[in-house]
Amino acid sequence: MAFDYDSWITQARERLELLYDQKNAIENEIAALEKGIEGFLPLTKHAWLGPTAGLTDSVMKVFNGQPHKYWGAVEIRNELINRGMSLDQRNPIANIHQILARLHERGVIEPRVIEGKTRYRWSAGPLTRAAKKYGAEMSLANKLDKK
Repeated sequence: MAFDYDSWITQARERLELLYDQKNAIENEIAALEKGIEGFLPLTKHAWLGPTAGLTDSVMKVFNGQPHKYWGAVEIRNELINRGMSLDQRNPIANIHQILARLHERGVIEPRVIEGKTRYRWSAGPLTRAAKKYGAEMSLANKLDKK
């Protein structure tokens, strides 16, 4: 019994066409859901970060959303995931710790040991007050990323 190459190619092309149609449908649904989330999010207390947000900007948005709450690196990671951020880094907790160290070094956040773990919140320092007053959190995050 000989293998029917023509039949296999025909079936493969039909399957490929079906998969491309499904891929387009999925991409369209993703786009519609992203627009829906962005549209309804202002009605909630959380800011959706989206798949392309920078990590430092996203960490700062977490702090900005609840400026009086103390956050640990794991809590920040979980909040970023809850807000729709894709953490593709090999070790996102290590990256978050680096960002926290930079933000603390510059006086943007302040640490506190709670139950034996270091947690951080927005600093009451002048830099943070100015950033909040003028909405400069994101430009500050961009400057910190470049250093």
